[in-house]
Amino acid sequence: KTYLNNNDSPKEPIKKDVKVYQQLLGSLMYVSCGTRPDIAFAVNSCAQYMQNPGHSHFTAAKHILRYLKATREAKLTYSKQPPEMANVLYGFVDADHAGSPEDRKSVGGFVLMLNGAAISWSSRKIKVVAISSFESEWYSASIAGCEVEVVRRLLEEVGREQKKPTVLFEDNAACIYTAMNPDKPFGQRSKHIDTRIFKLREYVNDGVLELKKVCSAGNVADCLTKALPREQVAKARDHMLGTKT
Repeated sequence: KTYLNNNDSPKEPIKKDVKVYQQLLGSLMYVSCGTRPDIAFAVNSCAQYMQNPGHSHFTAAKHILRYLKATREAKLTYSKQPPEMANVLYGFVDADHAGSPEDRKSVGGFVLMLNGAAISWSSRKIKVVAISSFESEWYSASIAGCEVEVVRRLLEEVGREQKKPTVLFEDNAACIYTAMNPDKPFGQRSKHIDTRIFKLREYVNDGVLELKKVCSAGNVADCLTKALPREQVAKARDHMLGTKT
């Protein structure tokens, strides 16, 4: 079936098919936001074409449906943790520099974990165009820091106050070094983002965040920023859902 005239040309799409696509993506977004962080990147990528979908976009959306059918048993599973990790919040953050071919904006993602599974996650375009991987990672870490602050306040209200800084695992050494060393001067590549640097450093100085290095292969948030091989997606999914062995 052809969803756009002349194989995805910019001609007017068939309104009926556009509505079907929007309904399908609405359902997928509901699942992605509620219980399945592993499809967040794919769903958000498809959602960028809600007003003018082509045949390739329908194919991608149906691929997500087939993936969900094949992994329909997957679910968020919280479990009892060792005493040192019980009710301890931690997370992963990542960014794909200039990942969007249309506008060269980066895609940032994070996932916050508590008692074995994810409780908050995000995969979205960063609003500004980053000129380096360090900058894109920094923006993504800043967004994650804001979410950490909100979740820490919520946990405090329900009697689960975080006594120590929340560890945020990051795979960019420059980002970690700049955040964790407030006495160091800014380099030429970071002077233009001073305001965001101060905000992330503020989280570190206030004991809200602690950034730690993790290898790219071990960064669970990697699947929230780009398309990955099946094995890596499965590994990240099992970690986020709390079903890793």
